[in-house]
Amino acid sequence: MRKHIRKWKATAEINMDASRYKTVEIKANTERKARILAEEKLKKDGAFYVTNMRIEEIIAE
Repeated sequence: MRKHIRKWKATAEINMDASRYKTVEIKANTERKARILAEEKLKKDGAFYVTNMRIEEIIAE
């Protein structure tokens, strides 16, 4: 059985030098996993911490 991989768009407030919002796109099969992967990706890009994350599924038309 093949899992359905969906695309998610996560927008979060990140704190680097000054607070600002940043958006990343993630591929994951669940919203919970997408949230975890988005936080890891933002931290890898240099964010000290991530708050106020909003996540929504990107639906192909």
